[in-house]
Formats: sequence, structure tokens, C-alpha cells
Amino acid sequence: MDNVEILRSFIKKHNFNPEVDVMLMNGNTWDDVYSIVFNEEDLPDYQTAIPIGDIQFDVISDLPIDSINIVTNNIKD
Repeated sequence: MDNVEILRSFIKKHNFNPEVDVMLMNGNTWDDVYSIVFNEEDLPDYQTAIPIGDIQFDVISDLPIDSINIVTNNIKD
């Protein structure tokens, strides 16, 4: 599964708005994605980007839907 497939799965799983801000490392491909900022409507108390690794873990491990709230509440600015 590549980053775009993982992101689509994550958005579908959590029923998030697909309009996101994608942070890239060295280029302009999905392989270069290192974090995602979701819409305030989806994560109202969350202002910082979620690392792609956390999103991958959420999708691949098939965690319960509320697990992302635990992750986002524990990420420090």
C-alpha cells in the first residue's frame, strides 16, 4: 500500500473530509509525504500535522476508530 492508498483508507475509515494539506519532504510525490493536516471540522482540537507513520499504523493495524483521538491528543507541538 502506498501513501496515497493509505491516506484514502484513513479518510474513508474515519469519514474525514478528503481536502487535506500534505507536507512533503524532498519532492512532489506521494512517497515524499511526511505529514498531513486535516480539516478543523474533522479534528477540531488538533492544529498540528499528523505524521504519515501514525496514519499508516492506524490503517494497517486496523485500530478502532477512536484510536486516532488518542494519537492526536498525545502529539506535542
